[in-house]
Amino acid sequence: MNDEDFDRAYHNALALRDQGNLRAACVALRELTGIRPNSAALIAVLGDVYSELGNVDAAIEAFREAVRLAPTSEIASLGLFHCLWRAKKEREAFDEIRRFMSLSESQDYRDIVNELWEKRVKSRSKAV
Repeated sequence: MNDEDFDRAYHNALALRDQGNLRAACVALRELTGIRPNSAALIAVLGDVYSELGNVDAAIEAFREAVRLAPTSEIASLGLFHCLWRAKKEREAFDEIRRFMSLSESQDYRDIVNELWEKRVKSRSKAV
């Protein structure tokens, strides 16, 4: 598949996703990741589609691969964090925050940590 055909297929997969046809988008994106297995951005989009389908385990796997390929990709890292959190894997989610923040800055992560801290403080004050 040449670059032009790949781009056309990728945009078609995105259109399917945007139209809500998540299963067809997932099939198309999996095919494309077979062609370009080292594309962190493509794998992160697949992770997002898995997440939207409710397949959190597959989403986590995809985002982990995207993070492995592009360790400083904030989008991939945030996708992994949110899926881990959704799967009630809070320790792993915080490990991902620490990993990413050791490499780069992120206002999104700062906001998340602040929000979680505020919730913790409020819940402790209610308990007293």
